[in-house]
Amino acid sequence: MTSTGRIAFAVAAALVASTSWAKNYTLTLKPVKSSYGTMVGGGKYAKGKKVTIKAKAKSGYVFAGWFQDKGCSKALDPAGYDNRKPAVKIKMPSKDTTIYAKFVSKSEDKKMLGLSSATKKLAKTAANATVGTKFKLKLGINSCSLVTVTAKGLPKGLAIDKSSGVISGKPKKAGVFKATVTVKTAAGNKIEFKVKIVVRDGVQLWEGGPYWAETNIGADNPWDYGLYFWWGDTKGHSPSSAGEFSFNFDENNVYTYWKSVSELQRAGWLTSDGVLAPKHDAAHVHWGSGWRMPTYQELDDLLNKCDWTWTTQNGVNGCVVWGRGAYAANSIFLPAAGNGDGTSLDDAGSFGLYWSSVPDSDYINHAWYLLFTSSYHDTDGSGRRGGQPVRPVQGFTE
Repeated sequence: MTSTGRIAFAVAAALVASTSWAKNYTLTLKPVKSSYGTMVGGGKYAKGKKVTIKAKAKSGYVFAGWFQDKGCSKALDPAGYDNRKPAVKIKMPSKDTTIYAKFVSKSEDKKMLGLSSATKKLAKTAANATVGTKFKLKLGINSCSLVTVTAKGLPKGLAIDKSSGVISGKPKKAGVFKATVTVKTAAGNKIEFKVKIVVRDGVQLWEGGPYWAETNIGADNPWDYGLYFWWGDTKGHSPSSAGEFSFNFDENNVYTYWKSVSELQRAGWLTSDGVLAPKHDAAHVHWGSGWRMPTYQELDDLLNKCDWTWTTQNGVNGCVVWGRGAYAANSIFLPAAGNGDGTSLDDAGSFGLYWSSVPDSDYINHAWYLLFTSSYHDTDGSGRRGGQPVRPVQGFTE
C-alpha cells in the first residue's frame, strides 16, 4: 500500500470511529401527567448533540414549564434557551437524562391564581425605596401556570421581570408611586393589583453632614406627623382623629425604661458605639438598610449649623430648617407633631420633639432628643417612655 493509501485508510477509520462507534446517551421525555399532554424529541444522542424537544398540551390544558424532576421543584437549566417555551433546543449531556414537562388544566389555574399574604399586605401598605440605591421587591404570585407580569406607573429607574414578577433597579426620583401590576397566565387567566412604592431622598444641610429624610417615619408628606415611638420601639403608633392612642406610652410598656447604658449594651439594645442597634432602630427597621436614627451630635449640628424658621405648611405648624452658604438652597420641614403621653397626643402644633439614637447616660430613664417651639429649639434628655416621631438620616457625618 502506498503512503497516500495508508493516510486515506487512517482518515476513513477515524471518521468511522467518530460516527459509528461514538457513545450515545438516552434522552427520556416524560409529562408529569400523561393525560394532560405529550412530548416528542426523546431518543439516543451523542454528547453535545443539539436536540429539539417539544411539549404539546391536550385540549383544556396548557404547558407550564420544563423541569429536572417529577415534583417540578427544580426547573431545567435555562442557559441557552427559554424554559417557558414548549419547543426548545438543548445540548445532549454526557449521561442518560430525563426531562419532565408540566401541564396544568385551565380551570385549575383559574382557581389557584392569586396573591400571597405578603403581597396582599403590601397592596395595602407600601414598599420603601431610596433614590439612587439598589431596590428589589419580589411579588408573591400564586399560579400553577406560566405567568407574564407587567407593571404601569413604576418609579423611573425600576423595572419588573416579566416571568418572575421581581421589581428591581435604582429609583431616580423621590415620590409616592402607585403602580398597577397585571398578571396574565398561559391559561388565559388574569389579575390586577396595586403596589405602592415610596421613594425617599436625603437632603444634605452642611458639608460633611448626613442626608436628612424629607418625611417622618410613617408619613407620606413632609407635613404629616407619621408614627410615634417610645425610645427603642420599632413598631410605631398612630393617634386617632381625636388625638388618642390605643397604645399607652407608660413606663410599664417600655422595655428600655430603668435600664442603664451598660445594661442596654449587655441586652443588645445598643451597639459598641452606644447607639441603638439596627434591629432596635426604627428608621432602619421601617425604611431598610442605609437609613437610621440621627445621633445626638447630628441633632446638635442641625441646631447650630442651620437656620430655623417657624412656619406653616399645608396648615401644619413646624419649622423649616435651612442649610447655610453652599447649602442655603437645601431645607427640610419638621412638623410640630407633639408627643405621646399615656394614651394622649399632647402639644401637637405647638411642640416638635424628635428622638435621637443615643441614651442619656446621666439619667437611667432618658434618651437625647430634639425639642423646638415657635421661639425655641434645643437638644435635651427626655423620658424614654414618651411617644415621639423619628426623622431618619442616611450616610454618616464625616
